[in-house]
Amino acid sequence: MRSLRRSGRWGIVSTLLLTLIGSVPAVVAKPRNTGPQIHKRSLQDQEASTQLVKDAAKALAEQNLVEAQRLLTEAYLKWPSPTILYHLGVVAAKEGRLLDAHDLLRRYESDPASTPDPAMGAEIQRLLSKQRPPSGKVLVLGDDGAIVRVDGRVVGSLPLVQPLLVSPGDSHIISLEFPEQQVPAQVNVSAGRFAELRINRATRSTLLTVLPAYVVLTEYSDVPQPSTIKLDEAIELGVQGEKKSVLKREIALKSAPELASCLDQIDCQAKLAEKTEVDGLIRLSVENTAAKTGGAPSYKLTLQLLDPTVGAIAGQASRELPPERAATAIPEMLSQIIGDASLRRRGTINIRTIPEGVEVYAGARLLGKTPLSRATWVGRYELSFRKPGFAPEIANTEVTDGKTSELEVSLKPGVTLPPPPPPSKFDIQFMPRTIQHPRPFWRWLVGGSAIATGIVLLGFGASAVSASSACSASMPCTVDGKTYYRDTGSLGPGLAIIGTFALLGGGALIAIPGRKEQSDLFTILYKR
Repeated sequence: MRSLRRSGRWGIVSTLLLTLIGSVPAVVAKPRNTGPQIHKRSLQDQEASTQLVKDAAKALAEQNLVEAQRLLTEAYLKWPSPTILYHLGVVAAKEGRLLDAHDLLRRYESDPASTPDPAMGAEIQRLLSKQRPPSGKVLVLGDDGAIVRVDGRVVGSLPLVQPLLVSPGDSHIISLEFPEQQVPAQVNVSAGRFAELRINRATRSTLLTVLPAYVVLTEYSDVPQPSTIKLDEAIELGVQGEKKSVLKREIALKSAPELASCLDQIDCQAKLAEKTEVDGLIRLSVENTAAKTGGAPSYKLTLQLLDPTVGAIAGQASRELPPERAATAIPEMLSQIIGDASLRRRGTINIRTIPEGVEVYAGARLLGKTPLSRATWVGRYELSFRKPGFAPEIANTEVTDGKTSELEVSLKPGVTLPPPPPPSKFDIQFMPRTIQHPRPFWRWLVGGSAIATGIVLLGFGASAVSASSACSASMPCTVDGKTYYRDTGSLGPGLAIIGTFALLGGGALIAIPGRKEQSDLFTILYKR
């Protein structure tokens, strides 16, 4: 059995060895653009890097992964080719450092200078298909060309095409290496969080900024797994592009496992966002409509952004696209809803009741028990108040931008009405609505009168013009032997012109719609 296992490992090493040897020309031919102003390299460095890669291949043949790691690192320092990062990633996978392997391989794959052959591409996909351990992300910013080390290991050079993946909860030393010095920084990033690390070469100062985080929930209906993987990557990159980090469902639920069964409800989503202390919750729903209709393949994408402070949807976007365009549309949709959310105006509502402990509802949604103070969108609200042993009450309030609205309600003892429908069957969304007011009565009255007047004047004007042209000086009329003609002068055309303007003006008064008003009204959606 031992010999069989050894022969299996030898087969893996042999495959890697052949890949290394075969890719040496690529290593030396495609260097990383590392800024010659920092690290000056020559043809001798290129040749030395090639030899070091060959030596690394020999070390692998002897199953000496430590030596192979050292030689590949030295080769990268002399000639920072992205291809060497690929080999470092494979070595990391052989050593059982799966997160390091994911970090190196995904950045190699994203590098425009990388040209993986079919064998390398297959190996990358095989390793990246393995479930990635929990990680935090760090985007390192500094002088282009600087070598990046994490806990002493070389992991690339600036600029990074993708943020670094680091194990969460552990303290890491991330340093930039220059010819004359190293500038280190101590970094600790929680799982799912995204941080920016700025390192100044001149001042040796470092600044770590943890970016806002969003919990991301995904729901796929009849979508094949290859597509779900692409969509997951798209939403992660889209959030990252907005300078935010993604906190995946499984990581977020570690802080609140009791919420796992109710995440289809907005109140439950708001609780999860509150417990994980994130800035928002994004929900992506993708439905393969062709599975129901039997038509051409089509994905219906719905993106929602929940504001945890308000406990309501702050932005929403929906599109129906062919499967091949779905992933590319997500970043644009994300940018749209995040932008919409940033424009939403908020206020605060303080509610007091006599007695206290009264449940406050907006539609079927329970807002809480009094005394109650919470942020909400600007707009008008109709609230209902319920408490056993008291007659229910309904009150209206208006919340203005940046202001606190005070509301006090007294309940009278009486018969308690049945409770409202269970919130679990309803989804209450406070979304901006455009109210189209009807045309005012005076416009109907004036417009109608103007139209009637215009018709009469047009009739008179046309009649006058017709009469004038029928018996003119050039063509007189003869009646009972008498010759005569009619001359209405400018009366006919004048009446026609005035009638036309009156007709058009009256029509415009009626045709123009009433004024529009933006208001935050809640919509109750029944869940099937």
